[in-house]
Amino acid sequence: MFSQEFLKQAQKMEEEWDKECDRVYGEQEFRGATSSGIPLKAVYGPADIKDLKLEDVTFPGQYPYTRGNYPLAYQFRPWANEFGLGFGLPEDTRARYDALTKEGMASYLGLPVYFAIFDIASQGGYDPDHPAARSRIGQCGSSVATIKDFEILFGGLPLDKLIVFLGTVQGALPAVAMYTVLAERMGYNQEELRGTVWNFPWCQWHWDTCSFRPKDALKVVTELIKHTSAHMPRFRPMALQAYDMEEAGANSIQEIAFILATHIATTEEAIGAGVDPDKFVGRFGHEISLTPDFFETIAKFRAFRRLWAKINKERFGCKEPKSLKPSLFLQTAGSSLTAQQPLNNVVRLTMETLAGVFSGADGIWTVGYDEALALPTKEAATLSLRMQQILYHETGIANVSDPLAGSYYVEWLTNKIEEEAMKLIKRVDEIGYVKAWETGWFKGEITRNALQWRRAVDTGEKVVVGVNKYQSAEEKVSAPVFAVDQQVEKTAKERIKKWKTERDNYKTQKALGHMDEVAKKVQSEWPRGGDLMPSVMDAVRADATMGEMMGVLKNVFGWGYPT
Repeated sequence: MFSQEFLKQAQKMEEEWDKECDRVYGEQEFRGATSSGIPLKAVYGPADIKDLKLEDVTFPGQYPYTRGNYPLAYQFRPWANEFGLGFGLPEDTRARYDALTKEGMASYLGLPVYFAIFDIASQGGYDPDHPAARSRIGQCGSSVATIKDFEILFGGLPLDKLIVFLGTVQGALPAVAMYTVLAERMGYNQEELRGTVWNFPWCQWHWDTCSFRPKDALKVVTELIKHTSAHMPRFRPMALQAYDMEEAGANSIQEIAFILATHIATTEEAIGAGVDPDKFVGRFGHEISLTPDFFETIAKFRAFRRLWAKINKERFGCKEPKSLKPSLFLQTAGSSLTAQQPLNNVVRLTMETLAGVFSGADGIWTVGYDEALALPTKEAATLSLRMQQILYHETGIANVSDPLAGSYYVEWLTNKIEEEAMKLIKRVDEIGYVKAWETGWFKGEITRNALQWRRAVDTGEKVVVGVNKYQSAEEKVSAPVFAVDQQVEKTAKERIKKWKTERDNYKTQKALGHMDEVAKKVQSEWPRGGDLMPSVMDAVRADATMGEMMGVLKNVFGWGYPT
């Protein structure tokens, strides 16, 4: 990349700098590291990137997309303001969406974005009347059990001009079926629908929850990939969700390596089921964390784009440019926020959001500064929106694409993260993805890193302002705390009871029986056993609930913890 003469001059300069350091600082030695434990020097220069290949950096919009997916980033349009919305009943969530839309919530590619998160009960596939749903209804998301709930969430909106995120974890098939049938009743075709569904059963690694059996979880995920590839070309069948790995303790290298390993395993499963990778990998969503380590975060996403492009081109033979460009929807790290001195979180969130901009994000979710206390208040959610609007309109950072490119440190760190992530991906290949899940290897790696972080905070090696340093003498929470109305659980239970009483139960049970038959055929004759989604949609048309449809899937594909 550099001429030998240039490198010789740079080496001479570095030697002179080194002597000056010895004169000023004596025997003191700098020992720095990124949050992922990558050892750092105090300064970087040309020699550190002398082996950098120009074909690995190119220009924005050029393979391997290290510098961004598009020739220009935000010069003509902002990144999407992507805020997760969900609490209480469906009408509560819809009201928050409408309020933020009025406040100027920016769109993605000119289309409004609606990120509807389901509550803890719905994410696990339980109706409000199930014992496992008790005290979880309306918490961390909206209670969603029937197509009527979907109508409240999305009714009256132009679904062909809306990008919807369905924030359910295990219940992806029923959720997409409900959304599709609602759209059908509103006069839209499947082909017109845009959006993403989370669809990530590997949450078991970090949430310590039940899930489909690992070897069968990939079948459930693939069934949705099959259907959307054939009938919903604008809909993303899954989000490669790494954010929660980071929240549970994964470092940046683990975060991108493990989600890329998940992508590899899922893609191989779908190819085995007869789906062309160019039909679906370009429609995977990506949700990854914006962590407090500013430069490591930026380098992480530059390395991720490069790895994504190379893996899909070289490992899977993808030819479509869309297959080589990961859509990055990034979220500021809730785990970085503190209950102590909560207003300090505004600073943390600003820096993490800024890192997202420098990373070339397609969309950014800046969480509420009060996240360490509860779900965000309306005021906290509005402040997060204003934060993004100020960064876009008032700072000038949107004028230049990938402005940190060429930095000796950023380019070196990008290469280093790519190298370390590839080592982890190869390790997963050696173990086998399903085995690494079944044996708890993934969970163990994440937990080990979490414990290291905890020890560093406890010993003061890692400073968290307001927690282990710079505490206030009279510490008190100086922010309002949001709480879900206790009436929500009672109302949700009454609604589901009425729904099941007033429907044609014979018709419902017949549709669920057919869904069970198809699911068993898919399971026993995998990967060519048939298509599951049409039977799920028929169950929705027969007024089956989220919990009932998930009950069928759990019974057929297994449910629990790995053995």
